[in-house]
Amino acid sequence: MLFARFYARSATEGGQICPLFEKNGSPYTKSLSRIVDLTRQWKEYGFHFEAKEDYDAGQARAGIHLGYQKQLVEIADFSILNFGQNFDKSRLPQSEFSYQGREANAAWRKEAERRIEKI
Repeated sequence: MLFARFYARSATEGGQICPLFEKNGSPYTKSLSRIVDLTRQWKEYGFHFEAKEDYDAGQARAGIHLGYQKQLVEIADFSILNFGQNFDKSRLPQSEFSYQGREANAAWRKEAERRIEKI
């Protein structure tokens, strides 16, 4: 069980990053790849995951994709911890996945409901 942990924030509206853990070569098999919508406030993020394969030193890599849009983001204390194969993942925190507009009262929902009613 692996655990990626970092802090991040965006100095611009709508910042996005994607932490990843992948094979260091073709076919670049991804064990972790999650788009994270950032806020302007520092927030701690954590994702538990299992490696898709067994890797020797140098056969895998970790990083953060940043190139989604013009943005200014800050990232601190990025780390990946290995808790071993038999670790209970329920003992680790897991960041929630969401997106702007997902809320039940999001502004776009009223207009969408009106369009559906017309059908």
